[in-house]
Amino acid sequence: GEPFERGALMSTGENLLHVLNTLESRAMVLEAELKEIDDDINLNASMTRKYGDEFFADGSARLTQIRAEKQQRLAEIRGQLHDTSQSVRQGKQLLGTLSTEYGHPMAPPPVILDDSSRDEGRSPTRILTSSPILAQKRTPR
Repeated sequence: GEPFERGALMSTGENLLHVLNTLESRAMVLEAELKEIDDDINLNASMTRKYGDEFFADGSARLTQIRAEKQQRLAEIRGQLHDTSQSVRQGKQLLGTLSTEYGHPMAPPPVILDDSSRDEGRSPTRILTSSPILAQKRTPR
């Protein structure tokens, strides 16, 4: 794993981008490894036909096991990437719904919320909003 300090210094968006990029690159490596393993399995099968099963049975079993493990990892990565993509789509739909409430032309002027707290290891956040409730906020927190 990577050191906690690195994750603490990155914003949520940077962390998400780092995770997605890393998963996508690992998926590409696994796909290339699986192709190579398939080639080796086929070569091993050819050698078995030529020279007999006694020399290549263990290798074939090991290659099949490695292939299954890598295929499982690739399936996990693809599932995570699919779930993330679906979550982003749902988030966009939610933002579209919220824009009718907070983004209409009669909304008050935008307010910048400044959350400078660093509790829970999060980066400070500045949020632009046109919330009528927050526009009339009495005291800054």
